Amino acid sequence: MEGEIKNYLLVWTSAILSLYYCHGVSKVVPKGILRLIPMLPVMCLFVFLPLQFLTSYHLGYSTAFCLSWVANFKLLLLSFGTGPLSDPSLPLSQFLAVACLPIIIAEENPTKEAPIKKINGQYEEIVEIPSSVVITKSNGLKPYSHYAMKAMYLPSILLFYAYRESLNPKMLMFFYMSNVYIGLEVMLALCAIIAQSLLGVEVRKPFDEPLLSTSIGDYWGKRWNLISSDILRLTIFRPIYNYVKKILGRTWAYFLAIMATFLVSGLMHELLNYQLFRTGPNWGYTYFFVMQGLCVVIEGELKKKFSSRWHPPRVIVSPMIIGFIMITFVWLVILDLMQKNVDTLMVKEYVLVYEFLMSCVGLEGHVMPLFNRAFGNSWNQSLDET
Repeated sequence: MEGEIKNYLLVWTSAILSLYYCHGVSKVVPKGILRLIPMLPVMCLFVFLPLQFLTSYHLGYSTAFCLSWVANFKLLLLSFGTGPLSDPSLPLSQFLAVACLPIIIAEENPTKEAPIKKINGQYEEIVEIPSSVVITKSNGLKPYSHYAMKAMYLPSILLFYAYRESLNPKMLMFFYMSNVYIGLEVMLALCAIIAQSLLGVEVRKPFDEPLLSTSIGDYWGKRWNLISSDILRLTIFRPIYNYVKKILGRTWAYFLAIMATFLVSGLMHELLNYQLFRTGPNWGYTYFFVMQGLCVVIEGELKKKFSSRWHPPRVIVSPMIIGFIMITFVWLVILDLMQKNVDTLMVKEYVLVYEFLMSCVGLEGHVMPLFNRAFGNSWNQSLDET
């Protein structure tokens, strides 16, 4: 673990110095291809850096997501003079934070794009999203106690893991998916809280109660991982939509832009999966997200025809939406993750963290014996096998 921490510090030191270089490039090189060329080596470096983690799941995943996805997409937008890094008045400290952290910072005087004329019913709701995000009480961070309560849920995976052999596999998968959701939200919220505290700025909450989604489009576009949604909207959806609509019209532009956005999301998940496990893709993530994109398009067409006559209550719709997403995720993705013992890797790192925290208060060496007495030595042996 000590070696992983050293790699972590080295990787992020390299990343910050690279972003400092990109900040200087953006000041002297005009936007467009000329600016993109000197930034390409940094973008390639950000794909390579997460490969320095050999065993740590949490350090590897968070670094890969922040650098290979968030930072690279923001640098791509910066190359062409758009996105959250393009504001010339952005201080260097905020530039570095916004570039490498999965956060969205509010702007004091955001400039909204002109509304798109309503032609295709449901389409304008997704297309009419301003490039600048206005932070209000409704979409700002929730009270810190909300995230603290969710973080306290994560250690319960130890209890479930200890009895995993006696649990129904479906229950274990359900628990694993809930752990992934809460773990991701807590990780993104922690980044937002740190940025908000150190920089003195308001940031957007990373999730907006996805369990209350009223449609598949609502789930992916307005509730689940809003950081990735916003980045994909700026880098993939909007450019394709604006270009294709001039040739094929709004309907085909919307369809192609949605499918391209979900395809890129799937491919980025495949990249993260490779960076973590060093195994070739089985394309489960790609199939999953392409299916979700297709469902969003079909859902939009159905809403155009039936929304005026049929409005099912949320108490019925939300469980159906979450159930559909969970079933397809289990079918196409989670079985592969379980074969790679991702849950075991997470538990092992939780135990290491607990041992470190206990050592800080003079209880070093008491954590593992406690778990052994409670659950038996077999669970500890299974951890050692990973």
